[in-house]
Amino acid sequence: MVRDAVELGVAAGCELVAEVARTHGEVQLQVLGGSMLPSIWPGDRLIAQRRNPNQIQRGKIILYQRDGGLVAHRVVARDGDSLLTRGDSVSKADAPVPAEEIVGEIVAIIRRGRRVALELTLGRRMVAWVLRRSNFSTRVLLHFGMMAWAR
Repeated sequence: MVRDAVELGVAAGCELVAEVARTHGEVQLQVLGGSMLPSIWPGDRLIAQRRNPNQIQRGKIILYQRDGGLVAHRVVARDGDSLLTRGDSVSKADAPVPAEEIVGEIVAIIRRGRRVALELTLGRRMVAWVLRRSNFSTRVLLHFGMMAWAR
């Protein structure tokens, strides 16, 4: 019962974030997961702006609603009116994202008060390739990265 209440609260919070983006055109939120390592780290803040889904290009990071939560993943292809996305450190693509699930495009990543580049650079591509193939590497990166965050 408590778990259901927590899940309901999370879903309501995610819906509120999506509504703020729809109403005001922009929303800021803090990242919890690690599926976008090494581009986006847990604790980073994202700024998402409302966009016309037809104008979102491959390589951009989008924020979308899915199963009562919010997901920020990179666009890897377009499938008709839907976008295909995947986390940088995840080997499998997500189910297609229809336009009505899209909250916005990530326009900034804020880490320790500074903006971080959005692009998937060669270095990030190489690290993401390793992370997609090794859960151990992901745990090590998170451990040492979070230790650096604590400093």
